[in-house]
Amino acid sequence: MQHSITALPVLPSLRRYLSFSLLVFFVWLVQSQPIHAAKEYEIEIQAFPSILHADGTWLIEGRTMRKSRWIGGDAKPSALRNMMGMVRRFTRKGAARARVTLVLGSQHFTTDADPKGYFRFQGKAPTSRPLQAPQETTSAPSACRRPRWDVDPSRPFPATPGILPFSLSVETKSNGNGKRYKAPLYHGFLVYRNANQGIHVISDLDDTLIWTYVTQKTKLAKQALFEDVRKVKTIDGALSFLETLLCFPNHQGGGTLHYLSGSPTRLFDRVLRIFRLHHFPLGSLTLRPLSNAKAASQNQQSLYKVIEIRRILRTYPQESFVLLGDNGEKDPIIYNLIRNEFPKQIRAILIHQVKPLTLEQQALSNTFYFKDYKDATRYITH
Repeated sequence: MQHSITALPVLPSLRRYLSFSLLVFFVWLVQSQPIHAAKEYEIEIQAFPSILHADGTWLIEGRTMRKSRWIGGDAKPSALRNMMGMVRRFTRKGAARARVTLVLGSQHFTTDADPKGYFRFQGKAPTSRPLQAPQETTSAPSACRRPRWDVDPSRPFPATPGILPFSLSVETKSNGNGKRYKAPLYHGFLVYRNANQGIHVISDLDDTLIWTYVTQKTKLAKQALFEDVRKVKTIDGALSFLETLLCFPNHQGGGTLHYLSGSPTRLFDRVLRIFRLHHFPLGSLTLRPLSNAKAASQNQQSLYKVIEIRRILRTYPQESFVLLGDNGEKDPIIYNLIRNEFPKQIRAILIHQVKPLTLEQQALSNTFYFKDYKDATRYITH
């Protein structure tokens, strides 16, 4: 007992010694660093494939955000990794005030992202037709070659007719708030009309081109949260039908393709990976905004789609469009509303039937429902 009592006074001295040692180490650590050094953050750039209008004007929007180890990369897929990646897509912070530089042909532009990392470029190309369409010498279907989504954003897209590439970079200098951002060069593109003839297409994604099971909520949640993106399947015949549609009627492929999805913008990287895995034809891509100024007026998916389709149709006021969707939600109603507003521009409404038709859907005239894309091909080509 005496031994224990006499040992107690040693403890305060030991604490003081450890505290002093930690203080010395902290002072040394601070002094060993440059006084004005800015912390460097790895970030990512995302920009949505957009449209070069007939008058040469364009709009490029995107976001800079913190890099996440749960998103992308070549790590072995697992349910945990997929779930954490989905969570991080909706929770990771934007790179506030990152200085972004756009290179579009011979033009250079610079802007600062907003506090949430969103940026926006707007301008006019030197010419509205940067690349002339190739002269076709045959009317065979093989003469129409649509560029595919075969490269990731770290590599430049080929400058083919209908595609105008651009690149985005972030300055590594301090952005004014003590932070330095580092990001790989990002490559994107603008879509433009490259021939005098051709059908333009506006297409939904979910249950129209890829199986996401929107009508089966449990299966939808399981695929989105726990399954790797490599397990997402395209609907049989959907992509070959798109190719046929875009090359019809003269096989020049002069029309444009516009993907319009109700999926939120935070899933952009996941959608792009699906496009690359299955070699989707290149086209503009519009996803539903969540965290920017547009979200307040587009909180309902139906309204969001109506607004975006109107925007595309007004970009090409003299052109014919095919609207491609499914009857899982509101596509038939939305498309018929659009046709009533733009009757001269809507050539056909094609709806992939994924569930029994409602009475309202059955009452819609001039809407072709199909369960197999072979039937859709016959409908268009005959």
